[in-house]
Amino acid sequence: MHDEFKKMASLEQESTDEEIGNVRKVITNNIDKRVIVFSGTHGFNWYSDNCAETLKALNHGRPMEEILFHPTERD
Repeated sequence: MHDEFKKMASLEQESTDEEIGNVRKVITNNIDKRVIVFSGTHGFNWYSDNCAETLKALNHGRPMEEILFHPTERD
């Protein structure tokens, strides 16, 4: 899984030599457990809507202090 995060992070920055950091927190959506946000260090965060089969960069370069899902809606 670390390699997948590193690959996604390298797509978000010009150089792959920089440290992408670590996952600080994994947040799942209570409505749909396939929807996951990985909150990372160094401003890298990822989103998946298929149980991390694929990852999308989320909010690159801006640290996210808190992530909340809507209590009754998937998106």
